[in-house]
Amino acid sequence: MKINANMVKKLRIARSWSQEQLSEACGLSLRTLQRLENGGNASLDSIRVLAAIFEIDSNALILNEKEDPITPRDAVERGLRQYANFSGTATRFEYGWFLLFVMLVLAACTIIDERAAQITALILLVPFLAAGARRLNAVGHSRWWQLFWFAPFGQIAVLVVMFQGENRRSIQQLTPAIVLLSLGLILPVSAQEFGMTLPEPTGSPVGFRLYTIVDEGREEVFTEEEGDFRTFPMAIYYPAVPAADAVPAPYTTDAENAAYNTALMIPPEVFNAITGHLYIDAPLAQHEGGYPVLMFSPGFGAPIRFYSTLLTELASRGFVVAVVDHPYSQTVSFFPDDSVITANAAGSDMSTSQGLSLILNTWVEDTIVALDHLSELNESDPVLAGAFDLDHVGAFGHSFGGATAANVSLVDDRVLASINMDGEVFGDAAQGVTKPFMVMTSPTDFSDEDLAAVGMTRQDLEDYRVKFDNSVNGALSASEAPYWLSIAGTLHSTYSIDIALLRNLLPEYITPEMVGTIDGARANQVIADYTAAFFDMYLMGEESPLLDGISTDYPEVGFVTAPSSDRTH
Repeated sequence: MKINANMVKKLRIARSWSQEQLSEACGLSLRTLQRLENGGNASLDSIRVLAAIFEIDSNALILNEKEDPITPRDAVERGLRQYANFSGTATRFEYGWFLLFVMLVLAACTIIDERAAQITALILLVPFLAAGARRLNAVGHSRWWQLFWFAPFGQIAVLVVMFQGENRRSIQQLTPAIVLLSLGLILPVSAQEFGMTLPEPTGSPVGFRLYTIVDEGREEVFTEEEGDFRTFPMAIYYPAVPAADAVPAPYTTDAENAAYNTALMIPPEVFNAITGHLYIDAPLAQHEGGYPVLMFSPGFGAPIRFYSTLLTELASRGFVVAVVDHPYSQTVSFFPDDSVITANAAGSDMSTSQGLSLILNTWVEDTIVALDHLSELNESDPVLAGAFDLDHVGAFGHSFGGATAANVSLVDDRVLASINMDGEVFGDAAQGVTKPFMVMTSPTDFSDEDLAAVGMTRQDLEDYRVKFDNSVNGALSASEAPYWLSIAGTLHSTYSIDIALLRNLLPEYITPEMVGTIDGARANQVIADYTAAFFDMYLMGEESPLLDGISTDYPEVGFVTAPSSDRTH
């Protein structure tokens, strides 16, 4: 049966016990305790032993995912009655109906009067977060997850976690809740007239091609369909020579807009208002020997389109950037034939160490297969033949995509260096990446008010920092060229540069609390400059003063770790 792993850990920590001490006290092996705290199944005897040690009822340690036989009205009343109760548990049924109630009330108030909606939102904030905390307690997750409510499209990840259970449900079942969450954005956006041009690339024009890769050597692990081979999109950004009368393509296609509207409830008006700088299928700017190659993976759940500005800039500087999409883990994966795959529970479930490893290994294999495919394109593609210098390959990514890049560099000799952009390091890479490795991070400073708003304590934040820092230090410990940069003014979602830039388009809805205080265009410049400097150095041997330490031109950038002591402060 399922044990409430989060409660076991909290009860242990409350007594200032290590796992070893708890093992000695209860008679369970250390290996068993570690497995249980990672969400593994427990025998009834194990649960009884732990309950006796903690002096609680054994039922309190059992995750009961059977839905309560209560009415929707009961669920709403319970949510309001337990106004500030962040302990205890809530079932999917109870949490789902209370979430629906909150969103309907806010939607109605928004239509009636904007100020009334703001007041109502303040009144309902605490019971809403309390209900979320109880639901996260029930599924054995930290209340830290609720911070994702305040990240662009992070609601998707929160909802997957909130509604998971013994029988995993498809994310498509969450669509009604996602619609309601987005209502406050959709209604005003559709009535506005606005526009935004993305920063122009500083180098050559950039072309874009989208491919479908079918790996017939791997069965799809995130579906149950027999004979379903792993299939994923790969986008290529490359230096191009467009025709004199060519105009950049729209930021998104009509089919892509429809996919985002369905999956994320983002109205087409948002993307139609953005002017980009990509030329679809434009002729390659020929370069003897091809261009150095960068393999990129996005953050978990983030559509690859949201990184377009950064990837365009890097391609304009003489890299070919191969963007690997990872279906069933990404909110929307878009294919050249306009077909779409959306996230499902199997591809999004990182609640256990086994689930996380399955997803990470799948992403790593996707990247390696994509790199293999570039050899074929280099020989016979009508546009990109000769584009790839496969002797000079790097990998980078944002968040979980950064962990993917680090692990790819560990197992594929073709990848010479890697960058993790603001992501914890998972898998074997957390034990040490021997090749040149850079980590970019955002400061993790939150006010007491920010933490209280999501039911977190200062100690919870410190525990997260220690876990994150340990993973990064572990990865850097074996690197021949370790870099750890901290970029002031950024937040985790800043690295999805296009989201940060949208703050200029939708300042009422995308605030500094969501994407950081640094200007989006400046963030793009800083991140692109240090990314290019690192890969220029460790792929091509071209030194850059940016890697020598603090630069007066980049006051936002601090060096936490660097290859030599004179670069560290």
